Amino acid sequence: MNRNRFTLLEVLVALVILSIGVTGLLWQLSVASERAFRNTEAWENTHNLINAAEHLLLHGTGAGLDTTLFRGNGEISYRYEIPAFPDGGEIVEGRKQLRTLVIEVSRNGELLDSIRIDCWVGESDDER
Repeated sequence: MNRNRFTLLEVLVALVILSIGVTGLLWQLSVASERAFRNTEAWENTHNLINAAEHLLLHGTGAGLDTTLFRGNGEISYRYEIPAFPDGGEIVEGRKQLRTLVIEVSRNGELLDSIRIDCWVGESDDER
């Protein structure tokens, strides 16, 4: 007997196997898309932090931040903190003091990323 046709059961098994493969592929594509979105967002946050740090270190905090330097919709904030030393003292060089510049990126009040940079600050923080 020469058999040239597939049975209904064979066709159904092939369709189930094919649908499982397509489902797995679509799931992988959605996971990759989400990872790409998160990586892009992380890159934008890092880029904004670096641009803000460079601008503040070159121009001082008195000049404020140039908003044209930033991408995305994160909010940039910055402040100086007094570094904590074991003996509770301060480091002073002439009229400049060692301070920690803290720059933060947040969105809707949620802190996304931050950077801390130790730098010398004069009595008016425009002195660099």
